[in-house]
Amino acid sequence: EALGWDVELLVNPTREEAWDKLEDFIRKSKRFRDAVLFAFFGHGIEPYASQKNLLVMHDTEIPEAASNASEFERMLEDHCINLFSFMPMLNTFRKEAGYPPTISILDCCRDQLEPRVRSLFPSRAAATHADVPIYRGGGWGPEFKNLVTIYSTTSGNTAGDGVPGGNGPFMAS
Repeated sequence: EALGWDVELLVNPTREEAWDKLEDFIRKSKRFRDAVLFAFFGHGIEPYASQKNLLVMHDTEIPEAASNASEFERMLEDHCINLFSFMPMLNTFRKEAGYPPTISILDCCRDQLEPRVRSLFPSRAAATHADVPIYRGGGWGPEFKNLVTIYSTTSGNTAGDGVPGGNGPFMAS
């Protein structure tokens, strides 16, 4: 705010509260001719071989009843916010503003869940690549223009929180 940005802060939201705020942010973004910044500081998961960045909300429960990997991923997406659902919608609305800069910062883990659910992914856990939606423009995916996403860690890893109970590298700054 001190730098002239309109700031909205959401602390420990439920999935519904977060989606409501994200939808509002998306709608408002089409009228902003300047840069917009989306930052998420919290917990994240990236299910095995999917490369989907799922943002974990305050009320997220890891599904226990799944009998296979596909069912588990679907159930998990029902409990989290999938960044790859959110960003294409934001990109579409930013088009109306002429694609001014859009920045997203994710200071969260991108690990592949704890050992108790790994047994659901026997064939994909060892996969060397996955068929994932990579949006490069043209073809079937949306074309992202003037967008940068900054991650605090690489795919499949935890964020460097430092000491137990500490914060990720961006939040600590």
